[in-house]
Parts: sequence; C-alpha cells; structure tokens
Amino acid sequence: MKHDAFDHPKFDRAAADLGIPVAYFRGVMATLWNATQAHPPAGDIGRENDADIAWPAALPADPELLIATLLKHEFLDV
Repeated sequence: MKHDAFDHPKFDRAAADLGIPVAYFRGVMATLWNATQAHPPAGDIGRENDADIAWPAALPADPELLIATLLKHEFLDV
C-alpha cells in the first residue's frame, strides 16, 4: 500500500457517505485490507456475501451500504 494512501480525498467522501468520521473510515479500511490479506490471500473477496466482507470492519452501518460505498469510491472493483 502506498504510504500516503490514507490522505486521498476519496477517504473523506466515503466517510461522509457512511456518516462516520474519516479517522474511523481509515480504521475500517485498514481492518478490511488486513482481513483480505489473510482471508482470502489472493484478495478475491467477491465470492463472499456483503455481510461477510463487512464483518471484520465491525461497522454499525448496513453491510450493503458499506459495499456500495466502497464500489462508488473505487476501493473495490467488480
């Protein structure tokens, strides 16, 4: 991961869409990136359902909202 990845403006936009502070969203992303390194190691999380993808982040938002936001701001691709 790039050393300045957390400073990209899309973090602010995604956090706003989710209604959470950007610092919280940075933690969500760090947790998701760590989880996908271990499960599955190839990073192909698309075979999982939205709730299983969102689970490591422990975000109180609806899992579908999180996935839609990650797609919208290009943290995930299809």
